[in-house]
Amino acid sequence: SIVVKVLDTPGPPVNLIVKETSKNSAFISWDPPLIDGGSPVKNYIVEKRDAERKAWSTVSTDCPKTSFRIPNLEEGKSYFFRVLAENEYGIGEPCETHDAVKASENPGPVVDLKALAVSKSACTLGWKKPLSDGGSRITGYVVDVMTAEDKWNEVMRAKNLQYTMRDLSEGKEYTFRVRAENEAGLSLPSELTVVAKDDVVAPDMDLSGLPDLCYVAREGSTFHLKIPISGKPAPS
Repeated sequence: SIVVKVLDTPGPPVNLIVKETSKNSAFISWDPPLIDGGSPVKNYIVEKRDAERKAWSTVSTDCPKTSFRIPNLEEGKSYFFRVLAENEYGIGEPCETHDAVKASENPGPVVDLKALAVSKSACTLGWKKPLSDGGSRITGYVVDVMTAEDKWNEVMRAKNLQYTMRDLSEGKEYTFRVRAENEAGLSLPSELTVVAKDDVVAPDMDLSGLPDLCYVAREGSTFHLKIPISGKPAPS
């Protein structure tokens, strides 16, 4: 019998994935080719392509490992990546990422989270968008409430900057967290705890319209004083 050993360039790497992105870099990993061409793979070539262009550019020709951090990406731009294996007979076919990946990172936390209104049965939360969007536009906000089992339960995923929760139990504490979301993922949470109760403010009179807190009237005359009175609930 005759044994024939075919010597050739390696096949394409497999399972190429983007594990992590930031606003100026991406970390990719892959597995060695299923076919090494009869010679061990000694090196990998890493390339990138701007999603709006057709030409590939070389990032590294000297990568002995099956992972690589690609530097110098432009914040907000989308890229494709590909990897080629090399043995002593040459460079094989590439393995490419299926989808473009945007150079971005998770957004910053939402700003100024507060209770806009609280009653014994409902509360309304409000917040402002993060100072940093991470290089990718904010796609929405996620609101969770802590359950009695100390687990987070999602109650809203939308673009709103407010959320109202109803059917609260009077006197009970409720803990909420709000996170911003972009293409890279979720921000760190901002948390707030409120107590379901009516906001009670003692009645107060605004006497600024009365100079020296005194009003002089002629005996027997009829007069009308308009003195603003505030409080919660509204005084009757």
